[in-house]
Amino acid sequence: LTISEVRELLTELSKELKKEYRLVLKDHFFDHLSHSEIASKRKIAVGSVGKYLQRGIECLRVSVDRNPKLKKELRDALSDNNTVQV
Repeated sequence: LTISEVRELLTELSKELKKEYRLVLKDHFFDHLSHSEIASKRKIAVGSVGKYLQRGIECLRVSVDRNPKLKKELRDALSDNNTVQV
């Protein structure tokens, strides 16, 4: 998988998440917003941003863990690149 394919795959997987988690993950990882910028944009507490990120990442991890082939492909793609920008 290329980095673009990894990004596309993570975007697809995130569609299964609660809307709040998905939006905060997008803001943080794809738009590179800080916690305070996300809080302001989404009109939520800064502490909620951290919780949504943590819960969203855990939900993605569970989705990936359910598919061993996908997990291996992601691990291989990410290990081939020391620095990953999504």
